[in-house]
Amino acid sequence: MKRITILFLSLIFITVISAFIGFNKQTDLSANPNALPSWSVTVHGDGGFGVLENAEVEIKQGSTSLFNSPHYTNSSGLTYFDNGGSSCPDGTYTVSAIKSGYSYGIVTVVISGGASVYPITHVTIGPPL
Repeated sequence: MKRITILFLSLIFITVISAFIGFNKQTDLSANPNALPSWSVTVHGDGGFGVLENAEVEIKQGSTSLFNSPHYTNSSGLTYFDNGGSSCPDGTYTVSAIKSGYSYGIVTVVISGGASVYPITHVTIGPPL
């Protein structure tokens, strides 16, 4: 009987802790995803490899992915996150890219004191492993 009681209390404790952690994760987003403008990202290969097709690109604020990312780059190394909003609120955004055979790349975009209407970001990954 003691084992069942301890197991039950442990499950309640884990549930409460998980709820607090989940609540904290939800509050790190200051941007309204529907109000964000479109955003373009070009992925380059380090070491003279030019632009990279089929690289996976993700834009986040805190731990929250924005624009239904990830997206993949086209043959010009570009991906376009289409959105109908008109401004990016002040905050820190991370733009990351990865492609099989290349190292991971990340760029931090800080918007402060004014919003970029349509951010354009370049991320360099590589060189090939």
